[in-house]
Amino acid sequence: MPLNHHYRQSGFSYFEMMLVVFILGIVAVVAMPGLSSVSNASRKIDLASRQIVEAIRFAQTESIRTGNSYGVIFDKNNETIKVFVLSSNNPQYTVYHPVNKKTYTLDLNNNSHTTGVDLQDYSIKFNKPSGWFSFFSLPSDQISFNSSGQPKYSSKYGNGDYMLESASITLSYAGQTRVIQISPMTGRVSLQ
Repeated sequence: MPLNHHYRQSGFSYFEMMLVVFILGIVAVVAMPGLSSVSNASRKIDLASRQIVEAIRFAQTESIRTGNSYGVIFDKNNETIKVFVLSSNNPQYTVYHPVNKKTYTLDLNNNSHTTGVDLQDYSIKFNKPSGWFSFFSLPSDQISFNSSGQPKYSSKYGNGDYMLESASITLSYAGQTRVIQISPMTGRVSLQ
């Protein structure tokens, strides 16, 4: 008895497989720029946020290490953050970055990795005593640290240190937002 069965093999031909790979390639090329821009935006705002957190922590660490008050000042108009040391209660911008040995200034607009990141807002409030000195307005664009690392503002008029009540710095880029907060008593810096 002859076996004359015709077996039909199931599967895909080489042409069908190449067609599927080609179509998937086109879909990937169309979809990737959208995914890439989201990840680039995240990287850009994350980098800017980390650099600001590092600057604040550096100022705090230097205050503890040296016993002098170091701090940071925020300039929303120029998109810059500068680290300073207080000398006779006046900020001196002669603090150098520990790695590149240049004055410690973060310029969000002039750094290709952070260009376009917006220093959207900052809110820095200090406890102000009542009475005679209550008419002085305290700056809301800077914060310094005492030798214990506690966040404060030192008055250049010599009428004391004002401890931090609350501080938050908000960055934005391409629809994404990051918030940096500084705890009042400990000076702990957190990124959300």
